[in-house]
Amino acid sequence: MKRFFTGSGRSVPVWLALPLCLIALVIVTVTNSMATEVKGPGLWLSKEKNHFFSEAHKESLLENLRQITGLNELQFSEDGQLQPGSVTNLSGGSAASRQILLRAIESGHVFFIEDHSNSSNVNFGQLDEGTVYENDSPKRRFLIWRVRLDFEDFRKMAASRQVREAFSVGFTFLHELLHGLGHKDPRSIEDVGECEEIVNQARIELNLPVRDQYFAAQLKITDNFFTVRLRFRDQARRKNLYLFFIAPPGVNAVDVTEGVVSVQKLPR
Repeated sequence: MKRFFTGSGRSVPVWLALPLCLIALVIVTVTNSMATEVKGPGLWLSKEKNHFFSEAHKESLLENLRQITGLNELQFSEDGQLQPGSVTNLSGGSAASRQILLRAIESGHVFFIEDHSNSSNVNFGQLDEGTVYENDSPKRRFLIWRVRLDFEDFRKMAASRQVREAFSVGFTFLHELLHGLGHKDPRSIEDVGECEEIVNQARIELNLPVRDQYFAAQLKITDNFFTVRLRFRDQARRKNLYLFFIAPPGVNAVDVTEGVVSVQKLPR
């Protein structure tokens, strides 16, 4: 986890002044930029030029989150903060998904939401390692997370309508928020992990297939292409359903382990 400070006002010995001034110049440059972005705890659209949300992607995320949570008044304010509106003005939705979103909003953390569409480094969704931000004047301390979403990956995946609804940008967003709230992915192949156990409860409440597998299977097509297969379970019909995602040429299986899809190579 990274740590940034601003406005410390601490004195240093003269013999350390020059090297520390050079270091401080770099730190202040970075943190001053961050300071203009950090307005307070909550969920915020990123202001970074390369990760700015288009109106289409912003509405796509909002629409999906409203459908999942049932929060009719959920919206982004003019300065980019995600606001739930009335928590009693509901239209269906899942109580578990509302709880995840409201926990994140009330956590005291800062979550920046970034658009990484068409990124070779982000598969569906990803959370960074986190940053501790401290400022002495005024006294502020935040834990900052960056939630990265690739909208194009959801377009490219092959899956039934049910699986697409169960593995949407909104569910992926909630999965990444849970990481910021301290929940972990599994360590063994048999488990789906804490995050997906909670998200699966939301899927059950919405009568959607549950994620039955965290570590996806890697299926080789050619020497340069492989597909990732992720298993879901339709509990009502007791039937397995699958999501397929084609990995880009030249990408190693290890590179696909970041985000909500981790890869397990199938034995030959």
